[in-house]
Amino acid sequence: MSALTVEEVDVLAQSARAPTEPLPRSLPDLLFRGALLEHTIPGLSWRGFVRLTQEVLLQTNGDAEVWARVAFARDVGRRHLGERALLEWPVVSSWFAALDNNAQSRALAHAVQSAADADLEAVEGYAASAEAWLDRVPVTAEALSLRGAVGRGYAALGEYGKAGVALERAVAGWFELGRVGDASHPLCELLRVRGIQRDAGAVTVLRNRVGAFLEATPDPTSRAFVELALGRALVQSGAGDDGQTALRDTATDWGQAPPHVQASRLRWLHYVAVTSADDAAASEHLAKLDDLRDEGQPYDSDQRYVARVDRGLAQGSVLTPDVEALVGLLPGGDEAARTLVRLSGGRPLADAMRDRAVVRRMAWEYRY
Repeated sequence: MSALTVEEVDVLAQSARAPTEPLPRSLPDLLFRGALLEHTIPGLSWRGFVRLTQEVLLQTNGDAEVWARVAFARDVGRRHLGERALLEWPVVSSWFAALDNNAQSRALAHAVQSAADADLEAVEGYAASAEAWLDRVPVTAEALSLRGAVGRGYAALGEYGKAGVALERAVAGWFELGRVGDASHPLCELLRVRGIQRDAGAVTVLRNRVGAFLEATPDPTSRAFVELALGRALVQSGAGDDGQTALRDTATDWGQAPPHVQASRLRWLHYVAVTSADDAAASEHLAKLDDLRDEGQPYDSDQRYVARVDRGLAQGSVLTPDVEALVGLLPGGDEAARTLVRLSGGRPLADAMRDRAVVRRMAWEYRY
């Protein structure tokens, strides 16, 4: 399956700007390929992409395969918008059988990631099926992306042993292919997993991977993600001073990093300060979290509330108001809510929010 050409991108963008009846006959195929292969489509936002898929679905008469492919593309687009859209496992679809191995791996990666985001009950089955699939295909970039998605899926379930195995294989695969820069996603998640596990030995080994990644990768955003992940892992594995050094690395332009990366960095710097009773530093980091902005607007990050939970845990104070504020935050609170419910063994959210041990684990395992 080939990437979209400039001319095909223009067809998509023009169709989104001024839909016609009938729409171009090539549109279902372009939408499907765009969703499967592209991270961004020049001249077309993901919101516009989703609207266009809906127009096509309205004009699709009786062709079940076309409808299924466009619906898949629509839900991939919805995921790009941050919506929780569970993709059906596609291997039973006739359109899936027509794809080459690499495109099939891409489709499966989208499905696994959608389960991790939208439906934890579906994750284990999706991940296990994907691993069986990976055993039958050669190691390619697409297969490694799927392997990383499997690792993130297991991590979403709290299955950190299985997650670590999958993520180690994904990171090693990217390095073996000589595409070190493409290892950023599984490397970040692997660092998070090893930090949660307090595995100091594994984190020490991964520092060599991080060093090689930073040498090979000029992209400032990727570097910020990986430095953040390393700093957190060091803090969680007991190397707080080294963690602070990574989180303060002057070679990384933290001010240009995505706002959620800036927020998580400040949360972990605050964590170090509050757990070492450095009240002045803790207050400074919390104030910076509260002052964060995104494109000039106040940025009400979930990490502001997680940091306050950290403070309450360290100081032995009442947690409920801060946990309620975190869970009530939109968007973002749903992540905290489902983590609390998972960690409580499926108890009602109201009960999980009041269980100090569950809240402590939620904060420890929280994303980023």
